[in-house]
Amino acid sequence: SELTVVIGELAIPDPRSVNRFDDIPPETLHALRIIEPAIYGGPLKTVGRAAHLLRNMDEAKFNLSARPVGEAMPSGVAVVHEGVRDFWVQSIAVDPRYRGLGVGSTLMRTIEKIGRTQAMRAIRLRVIGESALEFYERLGYYPDRSGNENSVVIDLHKPLAP
Repeated sequence: SELTVVIGELAIPDPRSVNRFDDIPPETLHALRIIEPAIYGGPLKTVGRAAHLLRNMDEAKFNLSARPVGEAMPSGVAVVHEGVRDFWVQSIAVDPRYRGLGVGSTLMRTIEKIGRTQAMRAIRLRVIGESALEFYERLGYYPDRSGNENSVVIDLHKPLAP
């Protein structure tokens, strides 16, 4: 069963003004704690790492958060950059407590919808691991055959019809 979530733009403070965790809005700090393990494989421990993540997010086209209806904190987050005629989903992560409830699918459908409204040709992303690959394939993404098909890291894309 899918969880009903609200998708919104995540507030990103100026990374140069972040000297303490208290300098980061609570919702954004929670999102960083969700995305840190997905990117770097461990928990968010230092303000320096938080500032590094915020710099990357500040350069993104948009950063989305998904939060369950009635909840204040996000259950998922996506960092999306803009290419020439496509979006690059650099990072997407779902809080382990909410995995399998449709949060990731809702984030990806929202990114696709934004891409269509902005006349993007495709959504691109890089996958590491079989479970992630299966998730994206269920959503209609398929490998870019230009790379090494036997690699653990697989580039995927999905063309967007208007």
